[in-house]
Amino acid sequence: MDQSDAHLQARKNEKDAAMADIHNVLHQIEVERRNPDQWERVHLVQAFTAVFSGCYTLASVEARSALVPLAARSPATQLPTDPIFEQCDLSLLMRVCQAAHNEPVEQFPHFGPVALKAAAPNVVKSWMQ
Repeated sequence: MDQSDAHLQARKNEKDAAMADIHNVLHQIEVERRNPDQWERVHLVQAFTAVFSGCYTLASVEARSALVPLAARSPATQLPTDPIFEQCDLSLLMRVCQAAHNEPVEQFPHFGPVALKAAAPNVVKSWMQ
């Protein structure tokens, strides 16, 4: 295995770990038969944004942050109030999860903007220019 193969395998392992962390959060919410609360929605959207950007370790951190129990969350936290988060019910997040899972592994992180288009029948990633 040459250095570039080893690099791509390491990146694949990072992505797989991130997707497992995200799936764990979604599965927990699904088992509880509820939609994610605002805290969970924000962190899951940020986790997906990180996956689509190739920032897999960051995606894991965001997914794990979604699991912070209500009692441990800071009451001073100012979560974003963008209306897009209201659309991020469990069904949409599961579709985004499938799209993220199918996304090819990025060789390197991309730090530009990412748009998740929720209105489309299929979830689409687009790089904004």
